[in-house]
Amino acid sequence: TAVALRSFGTKPEGGYLGLSLGDLVTVLHIGKECSDEDGWIYARRRRRSLEPAARDLDVGWVPAHVLERNEIAAGDIVVALQKVSFDAVGYLEARQGEELRVLHCGSQETDDAGWLYVERLRSPAAVV
Repeated sequence: TAVALRSFGTKPEGGYLGLSLGDLVTVLHIGKECSDEDGWIYARRRRRSLEPAARDLDVGWVPAHVLERNEIAAGDIVVALQKVSFDAVGYLEARQGEELRVLHCGSQETDDAGWLYVERLRSPAAVV
């Protein structure tokens, strides 16, 4: 999750995501260094509670300098960037694009640093 430190564009168009100061986004892809994507982030604007469901215009490219990363916290909604699976009991399998709500963030104090305890919200639409 990241927050917009300044506005970018006035309206979303041409694959770019228009943001206002303080908008929250979910980072979907960080542009690769030494490519045309360098310095850009592909993100989905998180809707505010009273806004209608997300539209295709709520996803697009944003210059990295416009955003500041927020630490993940309990209650955040995160998106699986890749498939995750384990052959052990107690681990959640997630498919790429699946939305998950964070229930607990691991820490040094609880001896589970780097781990998230999550619940599945919804799966990505099947590709036909």
